[in-house]
Amino acid sequence: MTRALILALALLSAGQARAQVAYAVAPEQASAFSFAMTVEEAMTFALEECVYMGVEIGYPYEEMVENCQIASVCAYGDWAIMVSAGSEIHWAEFYCGLPNEAAARGLAELVCNLYERPHLSYCDLVQIYDRGRHVLDAD
Repeated sequence: MTRALILALALLSAGQARAQVAYAVAPEQASAFSFAMTVEEAMTFALEECVYMGVEIGYPYEEMVENCQIASVCAYGDWAIMVSAGSEIHWAEFYCGLPNEAAARGLAELVCNLYERPHLSYCDLVQIYDRGRHVLDAD
């Protein structure tokens, strides 16, 4: 290939870079997500934000460093959702790599089907993240 063609292909692929996404959680304490250009960066930022969120609400730093763990990672994060679910305890579920808003809302409807998941007392779509990393209205 010629240098010009290689440069053109590199610029084209750089312009179409897709964000990677990671979700970190410390059960019953804090959670955070992060979009970044690499999976490693997304994981690092999500863990840091999880620790920060926990410390902000009063948990000791060392406890948060130990408790925050990566729960989900998607190369090519695309659209993502977070649902809040629970029965006797509460938790969040994060799903990423969805192709569009309709798929994101459809997945939320499926995972929050209380008939299919009778152990839940509630399950609600909390947030939708688009490819541009914006939070959309869940209603």
